[in-house]
Amino acid sequence: MVPLIFATICCAYLGIAFLVNYYKDEKKEYVLVVGQVVRSDRNRSYHKGYHGIGYIPVIEYSYQNKIYQVHHRVSSSKYGKNMEIVPNSKYHIGDKVELRVYVDKPEYALINDRHNILLPLYIGIPLTLLSVILLCVAIIMMN
Repeated sequence: MVPLIFATICCAYLGIAFLVNYYKDEKKEYVLVVGQVVRSDRNRSYHKGYHGIGYIPVIEYSYQNKIYQVHHRVSSSKYGKNMEIVPNSKYHIGDKVELRVYVDKPEYALINDRHNILLPLYIGIPLTLLSVILLCVAIIMMN
């Protein structure tokens, strides 16, 4: 029962955090600027005994005569020749991308496309719904 309650609390916390993040970003004032992908940084992760390698596009942009660089939210990779891991992003070095640069925090910018902007909703809503389902299961198990 304790693991179920713990999972419920974790899902609720993370789901609500993603939703709050989305709504806070939507209320902030931003300007649209054009940036350019300047490189892909290698990203290593470790989860449940598996090592993962991904590539995160880095976008450079100028706002109020200052140059910034920001990592895209999503990393990706694929296997190339000889099973070598290579970048697999829709954004390639040299590509121009439109960014939302937040006026109060210009070092924080997001690629201005529908999927990227809605990403916190895509994660937050299912996690919140899962926490409600887990709560219902926990209540049923206690009776």
